[in-house]
Amino acid sequence: MLILSKPTYPEFQELFSNDSAVKILAALFQMSNKRSSAAKLASILGIHISTAKKHLEALHKHGFLNKHATKNQPGKPTYYTLKTDQNLILLDLNIITKTVDFNINVPNVFIREKKGLYPRIQFIFEKDTSIKTIKISMRTKAHRTITRDLNLTEDEGKFLKYLPHPTMEPCSLVEACKNANITGSIRIKSIYNFVEKLTDIGIIEIIKEA
Repeated sequence: MLILSKPTYPEFQELFSNDSAVKILAALFQMSNKRSSAAKLASILGIHISTAKKHLEALHKHGFLNKHATKNQPGKPTYYTLKTDQNLILLDLNIITKTVDFNINVPNVFIREKKGLYPRIQFIFEKDTSIKTIKISMRTKAHRTITRDLNLTEDEGKFLKYLPHPTMEPCSLVEACKNANITGSIRIKSIYNFVEKLTDIGIIEIIKEA
């Protein structure tokens, strides 16, 4: 019998934060009737009995083991039995990304387009008016003018649609991302890094930080 498991990120961490759970599964596989108590496993694997119990309970909770408490043996030990030799763990990113804590801090800076970009900077637009490419004219040490293309991601192009012009009041990065329908800490942090890059190039000015 094949068992399919779709753990969330906290569940995956609970099971496999170290190799103890895998060692316990492998040990049970080799035991008679694929069955053992926490005390016996702890003695064989050289781990503390509380560690064995913790991992056995987690493996039981997530469907890897059967559990049976005895009443007619000294100490009334609990036995754990391997359900199957095959466990398929599917890391479904639709589930994982909803439960993982990235702990990413994004400064909510107020920004707008910098004055005097043209003709040094030219924007190439898509049909939906989002920006596809930024053409940047640069002077070399040999006093030649070269053009460098900065190709944008879809999020970057959409974000720039909502960047205030130099004569407008600045808006916050979070507000611009919201208007561009850019959500999630990873995408917003990526946009913040993009803003820092365009600030260095001289395309965006940061007015203040909230």
